[in-house]
Amino acid sequence: MTTKMTRKKYTIEFIDGLKKELATLPPVERKNKELSGPGAIGLLTDEINALQNRGYTLEQIAEVLREHRLDIATPVLKNYLTRTKEMQKKLPVTKTTKSIVLTKKAIRTEQHQDSDNT
Repeated sequence: MTTKMTRKKYTIEFIDGLKKELATLPPVERKNKELSGPGAIGLLTDEINALQNRGYTLEQIAEVLREHRLDIATPVLKNYLTRTKEMQKKLPVTKTTKSIVLTKKAIRTEQHQDSDNT
């Protein structure tokens, strides 16, 4: 004898209430989140691209990053940047990817504001 599992059902009223509750949650503190090498470079991509546009080589950029305690070899930096660019090309622009981009910009803005306040 098999027992049939029934799926839980939710009312629209319940979901609307849940949406309101979720909307009131405060932002998560992300300043102290630890990032991997690719994650760190992912957040620095725009700044690294700007440095390249100003004539810096990847070797010079890697040296600056090392001076600021982000230990990375030039070939690894190049690899991370290539992977980041490839991932950005493959991602369709959806609500989620737009959210990731907006979150990335918000983090940068927050970091910039923090550095202005110090």
